[in-house]
Formats: sequence, C-alpha cells, structure tokens
Amino acid sequence: MDATQLLKRLISLLKWLLITLALCFVLLRLSLPWMSQQQARWLPSLMESSGLDLEVSSLTLRMDGFLPYLALQDLRVQWGEAGSPHLSLRAQSLELWLDPWRSLLFRTPVLRYAHLSDADLHWQEQKEAWLRSQASLPEPDADPVAKWMRWLLLQPEWVVDNLSVGLKAEEGDLLLIAPIHASFKGEGQSYAVQGSLQIPQLGQDTQLAFALQGQELDLQRPLFGQYEFYLSSDALGTDLLRFIDLPLPIQSLHLGTEIWGAWQAGQLTRLQGQINLDRLDIDYPGWPNLQNFSTRFDLQPLVEPSLAQENLYQLHLFNTQWSWQETLTPLPDLVVNAKWQEGHWPSLQQLFVTEVNLEAVSGWLLTQPDLPTPAQSLIQDLGLQGALENLVLDWTQERALTDPLIYAELAGVAIAPWQDAPGGEGIEGYLEASLSAGQVWLDSQQFQLYFPELFDAPWQYQQAQGLVAWQLSPESLLIQSHNLHLKNAALQAQGRFSLYRPFDLKEQAEFTLMIGLHQSDALQTPYYLPDVLNPSLRSWLSEAVHAGRIEEAGLLLHMGLRSEVEARLPLSLQMFFALDQVDFDYQPGWPRVQEAKAKMLLQGERLDLNIESGRLLNTQVTEGQVILPEAGAPLEVSLQLQGPLQDLDQLLKSPVLDTFLPDELKNWQMQGQAQTALSLSLPLEADAVPGVQVKTQIEQGRMQAEAYRIQIDQIQGALEYDSAKGLEAEKLTGRFYGEEVQARIGSNDPSSVELVLNSRLSLENLGNWLEQPLPEFLSGQLNYQANLEFCADQQRCPLILIRSDLRGIGIDLPFELGKTPEQAASTRIDYYPLHQRAYINYRDQARAVVGLETTLRGHVRLNAGPLTLPVSQVGEAWRWQLESDEFSGVIRRRVDSPVILAEMAHITLQTAERSALVVESEVEVLAPTQRPGDFPALNLQIDALSWNQKDLGRWQLEMRPQGNHLLLPKIQADLQDLRLEGQGRWIGSRTELNLTSQGQDLGNLLQRWQWGHPIETQSVMARAQMEWPGAPWQFRLANLSGFFSFEALDGRLIETSQGANLLRVFGILNLSTLTRRLRFDFSDLLKKGVVFDRLAASYDITQGIAQTQEPLSLKGPSADIQMQGQIDLVQGQLNKQIEVAIPLGSNLTLGAALLGAPYVAGAIFIVDRVLGDRIEKMTSIRYRLSGDWSDPQVQLLNTP
Repeated sequence: MDATQLLKRLISLLKWLLITLALCFVLLRLSLPWMSQQQARWLPSLMESSGLDLEVSSLTLRMDGFLPYLALQDLRVQWGEAGSPHLSLRAQSLELWLDPWRSLLFRTPVLRYAHLSDADLHWQEQKEAWLRSQASLPEPDADPVAKWMRWLLLQPEWVVDNLSVGLKAEEGDLLLIAPIHASFKGEGQSYAVQGSLQIPQLGQDTQLAFALQGQELDLQRPLFGQYEFYLSSDALGTDLLRFIDLPLPIQSLHLGTEIWGAWQAGQLTRLQGQINLDRLDIDYPGWPNLQNFSTRFDLQPLVEPSLAQENLYQLHLFNTQWSWQETLTPLPDLVVNAKWQEGHWPSLQQLFVTEVNLEAVSGWLLTQPDLPTPAQSLIQDLGLQGALENLVLDWTQERALTDPLIYAELAGVAIAPWQDAPGGEGIEGYLEASLSAGQVWLDSQQFQLYFPELFDAPWQYQQAQGLVAWQLSPESLLIQSHNLHLKNAALQAQGRFSLYRPFDLKEQAEFTLMIGLHQSDALQTPYYLPDVLNPSLRSWLSEAVHAGRIEEAGLLLHMGLRSEVEARLPLSLQMFFALDQVDFDYQPGWPRVQEAKAKMLLQGERLDLNIESGRLLNTQVTEGQVILPEAGAPLEVSLQLQGPLQDLDQLLKSPVLDTFLPDELKNWQMQGQAQTALSLSLPLEADAVPGVQVKTQIEQGRMQAEAYRIQIDQIQGALEYDSAKGLEAEKLTGRFYGEEVQARIGSNDPSSVELVLNSRLSLENLGNWLEQPLPEFLSGQLNYQANLEFCADQQRCPLILIRSDLRGIGIDLPFELGKTPEQAASTRIDYYPLHQRAYINYRDQARAVVGLETTLRGHVRLNAGPLTLPVSQVGEAWRWQLESDEFSGVIRRRVDSPVILAEMAHITLQTAERSALVVESEVEVLAPTQRPGDFPALNLQIDALSWNQKDLGRWQLEMRPQGNHLLLPKIQADLQDLRLEGQGRWIGSRTELNLTSQGQDLGNLLQRWQWGHPIETQSVMARAQMEWPGAPWQFRLANLSGFFSFEALDGRLIETSQGANLLRVFGILNLSTLTRRLRFDFSDLLKKGVVFDRLAASYDITQGIAQTQEPLSLKGPSADIQMQGQIDLVQGQLNKQIEVAIPLGSNLTLGAALLGAPYVAGAIFIVDRVLGDRIEKMTSIRYRLSGDWSDPQVQLLNTP
C-alpha cells in the first residue's frame, strides 16, 4: 500500500470519527434535557450508589456551549463512620460544568468549573481532636471523605460563596466560621485556595483574608502535606483570647496582623508577618499598657542536628516600635527560642536582644506608677547608662523563668557608686550573670573606676582589662576582682579589690584594695592617696609632687567601711613609691627640689622619704630626708646642698621667710659657691609657721646692695639662719672697694639684721660710694667701722652708722676744724636712706644735718616773684619741682634716658596788647654757638596755657634733635571748641611749621578770648603751611611765607557791638528786603546776622603778603559773596575786590575772615555812608576795599 492510499484511508477514518463525535454531541445535547425531565426515575438510584447520605430537591441538566451543565438545588449530604469525622453539607445551589475530554482521560467525572453557594458545612471531630496519628487514620479507599477529597482535587477550579462552616470537637464548643468566600484552582499536583472568612467568636467586625498553596496532598495525612499560606486581619480584639490561653489578664485589645507561612511534614516550617497593636491593656499590677505597638516577626523551627528532635522554634521580632510618653520609640531586635509541647504553652529556652539602652529602660521603669519605692530609689541611685548588646537570657538548663542565665556585651556602660560598692564608666566587655552571681570580662578603651568613700576623683584609664565577679546571697554581697590591667597615657597599673558587704548593718563591711604602678607619671600620685589618710598629710603629698616618673609603686589598703559598727576593723595602709626625675614642692613658696631620685614609704601614718639625688634651683641635692613620725607631728625635712650662693639667696627671700626678714635686706644679693645644710620643720596644719634652719659655708662669695652702693667680694666664712633667731655670721672676710674687710652679721630678733664692716677706704672710693664729690680740703685714707641696721621700724631703719677716728685723713680747715692725718678725730655719721638725711658729729665740735636729696635753691625772675627749684634724685631719675606765679610743674629726667619730661600744671604769659596781626617775637637772636642739634630731647605737656588772660587750653609738644636738625614731631592743642595738630622742624637756617585745626563753634572760642561773638559755626577747618628764616622764636611777618586755607560750614555771621557797619551793607542787599529798599524802607538794618552754608578761602603768603589763591567765598540763603585780592600783613594794608550777588545776608565776622585770621577781628570798617541809595537799583554789586585795615576805603565799582 503506497502512501497515497494510506493518506486517503486516514482522511476517511477522520471523517467518520468527526461524524461520530458530532452525532454523540447531538445525542448528548438532546438527551440531557430529557434526563432532567426524567430525574425522578434515576436520581434515587444514583444517590444510593454514591455511598453518601445524599438528598437533592431538584436537578437540572443541559448543555452550556460544548460543556454539559448540572445544577443541584437544596443539596444535603452527610457522611461519617466510627473513628472518622462526621460531616454534613447543606447547600442551596451547586453548579457543575463537566469537562468531557478530561473525564474520559481520568475515567472519572472531571469538572471544568464548579460553584457552591449559600451552603452550611458541619464538621464534628472525634475525641482525638483534629490532628490524629497515622495509626488512627482509616484506609483511603474505605474513607468516603478521602474519596470525595481526592475527587475534588482533580477539579481545575471551583468557587464557594457564602459558606458557613461549623467545627466541633466531640467534647468541645462549636467554632463557627461564616461567611466564607473562596476559590480553588488546581493543576496537576499543585493547587491554590484564596478568599475571606469571618469567625464570629473573634468579633462581628473581624474579617480574615487567606490564601493557601499546596502540592502533593496526601489525603490520608493531609497535615503532612506541603503548604504555603497567607492570613491577614485588621480588627482582632479581646475575643481572640478565647482561643489563646495567656498567663496575663487582658483588659482591652485592638490588633491587626498579616501572616505568611509554610507547613511541611506535619509541622510549621516558616511563619512571617507583621503585627500592629493599637492598644493592649493588661489588668495586672506593674505591667505597662502598650500603645501604637508594631513589629515584624519571623518564626522558624530550629533545624540544627542537636536540636532537631527538640521541637524547638525561633521567633525573630524586628522593626519594632511603640509609643512611650507620646513619642514613637524604636525597640531593638528580639529573638526568642522556645520549645513547643502539645497541650502546653511554649516554654522559653533563650531570648536574644540586639541592644538594650539602660538609660532608656531605667527612665521607662521610673514612669511606672506601681514600681515600689525601694526599686525607684535603687534605679535612681545606680544611674545606669550605656547599652547591653547581644543580650541573651538562657533557660535551657531548666532554670526558673525569673532566674535565667544572662550573657551580654557591655557597650559604654556606666553605673554610679551605690552605698559601699564602687562605680564605673565606660565599662565594655562581656557579661555572664544570674541573679545570685556574675562576672564581667572587662575590655574597655575609656574606663573610669570610682571609689567615692576612699578617693576624691575617679580613676581614668584609656585601657582596662580583667575580670570582676560578684556573688549575692540572702546574707551578703561579695564583689571581687581578679588582676586588673589598667593603662592610660600617664601610667600603667595592675590591681585588684574586694568588697564584702553583709546586709546585716550590725556586721562590719570589709574593703581590700591592692594597686601596683610602674613606669608612670608621678603626677598621678594624688589620685591614689585614699581619704583615710591624715588630711594634712594627704594634702601635703598631693601638692608636693609636680613632675617626674614612678618607676614602681604599690598600695595596700584593708579597712572597715562602717564606722558605726562596734566591731571596728583596724586600718591597714601601706604605700611605696620609687620615684625618678621627680619635682618636690616640699614647702609652697620655696624653690622645688627637681630631678630628684627618691623612695617613699608610708606605713599607717608614718612617712619616710629618702632623696638620693636632686637639684634645688642650680644647687645639687646630695642627700635628703622627709620624715613624718606620727599624726599631728610636724614634717621634718633635711637637705644637703652644694651649689651657687644665689640659690641660698633666693631661698631666704622665698615667701615662707618673707615675714621674718627686713624688707631692706631683700634688696641685697648674694653670689658665689656654698655648701648648705637645710632643715625644715613643717607643721601640716593650715597657716602654721614653719621652722627653718640654714647652715652654709660660703666660698668666693659676693654680697651687694645696689641701693647702698655696697659690694663685698671674695667672701669666705660660715653663714647661719634660724627662723627663731634670725641671720648670723661670726666672721666673714672679703674685699670692699679693693680693700680687705671683716664683716659680722648678728640679729637681736628674727626681724632685724645688723651688718658690721671693718675696713678702710681711699677718699676717691669714698666719693664713689657716696656718689658725691668730696671737698678739696679732705685728703688721705679713711679707717672706719660701718654698722648697717635693718629692722621693721621704718622710723629708725634702715640705718647706716659710720664711726671713725679719721686717722689717715687730713682736713685743711681753719681753727679747730682742721687736722693732720696723724691726729685722731672721733666722727660719727648716722645716715637714714629712706629719709635722705645724714646726721654728722665731728669731734663734738661740729654737728650738721644734711639732706642728701641734692637740693638746689635760687631765684628766677619772670615778671613775678621768686622761683624755688628743689632738685632731687629719685631712684634712677632726677626731678626738678618748679613753683612760681607764672608757671608750676615738674621736670624729670632719667639717668639712662636723654629725654626731658616737662609736665606743667599751668603757664601764664602776659605781653603788651598790639594791633598787629601777630605778636612779634621779642626773643634775642640765637647765638652762633647754639645749633639745632644742641638742644635736648623734650616732651612738654601744659595742662593750662593762658596769654593775656585768654585761655589757650591744653598743649603738648615733642622735641627731638637729629644731627644738625631739631624736629617737632608732635604739636597738639586742645582749645575746647578747636583742636590743633601739627609738626615742625628747624633745619639750620629756616623753620618750617605745618598745622591743621578742626572744631565746631568758632564763635565760642573768640568769645572766650574776649573778641566778641561775631560768628557761629557748626564746623570749622583750617590748614597752614608756613616757614621763615632763622630759629622758631625768630618769627617775623616780613619773612613769613607759605599757605593758609580755612572752611566754615553751616554758620551765622553776627553783628555785635564790637563789629563794623559793613554788616549793614550786607543787610541792605538781602533779597528779602529788596522791595522795601525801593520804597526807602531801611528798618531791617537794625537786625543782626546772616546765615551761610559755607564760608571758605585759601591764601598764598609771600614775605608777609597774603594773596588769595582761591577767592573768599560765602554762600548761603541770604548772600553769595566772592572776594579776592591781597592783604599786607606787615603794613596792615588791604587791597580787595568784593562782588556781592543779591540776595545777601549781614555778618560781622566776615570782615575778620577777609583778613585771614580770627585775631584781626578788630580791624572792622564803616561803609554805611559810601553806598547810599544806589544799591537798591542793583542785582549785584562790586566794590573795592583798600587802605589801612583799621579804616579802609570802600569804592563802589558798578553804578546804575
């Protein structure tokens, strides 16, 4: 058979198959309505053969498209046997769409779609409850429920609407789930169910949405299948508590949740979700109420091999937050391990918390109203801060719920001292504890340890490592540390402590502390001195050490902490320090012992400090001891010193001995080399007076007092000082002004010192000593004894007493006052330096009182009475006091400075009044030998300068010679309303002067100078640059050259009784009165003054003639004047041309301004008679002003 024939036969077979199928479809389409009509004949038989208790009130069969359609009305089904659940289903409607092709494939009816609506399902379980074991399950073929469930799983899609399900255990209450709206979709071994339901027992408003996905459902063990499910609700209330047996009474609850989970092999493999708890009120004392609580959770079984059979689950809570004190507060992640036991509440195994903020927890606890008062006090006293990280509470060893094992990492934990227990900050490390015991493995980077009962300040370390443990029993608390390693930038330490604290207050609490230091900063010493030390000794030790290094040190302290307990525990205290390069301040105010190497031992209240070497200033300490034998005794210090005498000098002048030595003795200095034994007895009480003994051997020493011009060199001998006796030296030898001298020092009491010198002096050296030239009638060499007494009585001391018989001195004086060098003449000189007085007794024949202030007396006549001129030397400066009617003041000059300081209180000058512009100099011409560079440097200040009863204010002048020149770098004058500043210089044959002035009302100044008040100004400025040949005092107008300018703003020119009638001319031209002038009305001439905005001019001066560089300009609302020309200052002649533009104002002081200076205001003229009635016809006027300025001629230049 070829291929063509085969193809034809296949096509023919396909045609017959299609025809057959079409006939079957037609037959089925026609038969189904008939079967629906004949259901009464075959439906009972079908229900009976199903094996179910099945009832149907009506049945509809028809074709729906290509699918057979079956509808059942009022369906009732019941099934159940012994040992299996009893189910009953009552449905108003069940619609089925049959899939013929899949039905043929699976040889059982398979539906394309099914819809169950308005149905009730009642499921009653047996006594074994809902989850039964494998042995209790019937065979799948014998279980009708299993058969029907297997058939339902073959259906691809079915929907349930308004289904009510009642679940009831044989001995339990009915659980109603209604309504249920759900849909089922299946494909192969996978299926999915989703929908919503309500459980009235959870509340009428509770709506649950759910979804379920499964694979390979084992109908015999449906709970051992593999599922993923979803459940959500947002309105769960207290009705939920009917299904959960909580150990706490819940008063109110409002909960929303979403849950995703997985189930496999008969157990929950994963549960995730989110819980939103709006409110939870717990009716139990001390429990907080939750608000706005939300969290996400993840629940999974623990699958570790060692825990696989334990049925353990782990719950992880994260993204948790709640509202506390109206603030939304995040909470750390929480992990809980729990064991699930059927029929029991899950038992806690472990609880993990990522972080617990101790301060926040303490604050939250304190807000709880039911917290007991003792607990509140404890929380407040502890002041917990920091955090516990990775906190674990462990109950795995069958521990009570209230007594877990606690593990945590400590992060920046701080705990305040509590009662006798120490406090700490920056605690980091690992914690392992229970309620009865615990320990911390310390590993901190910034750590503080605080024993407030023993030490004032906390110990601070940058690194701390070690173990601290505690034990708590009903009788006592024991805290103890193992070896702690402590370190900071200044020290390295190891230590341990223990505290035994019984709760019975009648028993003694014991504290033990052991600390070892090595290679540490000595400044750390005060921090390790306990408060139980004698306060004075502790204060001394704290202040004594200022620098250095601790090679090694140790502290052992054992003591009782309860002083009120009868059974006292004796104090045991031992401290040892090996110190190097240490600075000791053994007595405040004295030089320190520096760079010392020492060892200190403190046992109880006895202190022994041995100094092996050191340095006091520049003196070597070869040996030293500091001993405190017992409490209350003074501290005994002994030092052996070798070094420069200057250090002993500084030691004696230290603040400790400041009150013992006379003030004048402090001006003495000592130099040289010395070996000294220093002994101190230092009472430790505040303000107590120390005892001081100094014994020194001086080698090649020097003692000098610049104030008395005494310097003794090459001193040899022993010097002693005792604070109870004073300064003493039996025999000192040396040289004074090159002569051998023997000296002795003694004291009647500690506050007085007497220095006795025996020597000889040449008259030249004697003059140098006294700094006074000696009379020429003296000759020879003086043998003397000088006693220098210093004491606290300033009326008597200091005193220099010189005694001599004057052998070797010749005195060439007449009569008995003279003597030969061989003759003796008893002489005594008592010199009191503070009073600058000397009392001299010569042979009892002559006595004198001499003032050594170098007084100079004389007379200076300046048209007044005599001038006294006392001259004195004060320190390093000479001082002249000037007193006279014309001037008074002080002139000073330091010995080391070339500048003379003249501070004059007042200078009054009086000269004959002249009509000239400037008073000509009357000083004689400079002598040819006097050159500018020969004058001294001078700073002159005159507080009040007056001239001819005119107040010229306060003046300052600086004068400095410079080579052949004399400079005046500073000239200042304060004339109240006018301030003058400038500079000048005298250069050989000429003098130059630059001045600027600035002020306010010029009229006030002129009025004080009795020149009337012709002008008022808001501001005035002037500048002058002048020069003339010769010295500054050789000023002549005929030789004057330079430049002068001025400017006055916002002022008024005022006609005064001292003014000129020129002001009336300005008034006639006033624009406001021009019309009255045309009517011959001159009444306003009686008015005075004109306002101006600006009045300014500048002049060039050559040989005493001032020529306007820029015309004088007056601008204002009443006048506009331009004036130019020249003024002959020497002859007093004017040659000016004035142009006035209408309107103008009247002013007097303009006349003075035209003349170039305020002091020519007297040169005013009268021109009323000149102008006449022609002014009324002009809009501007020009005229010439010429002639003598005391009576100038006015010539009108423009006429009508």
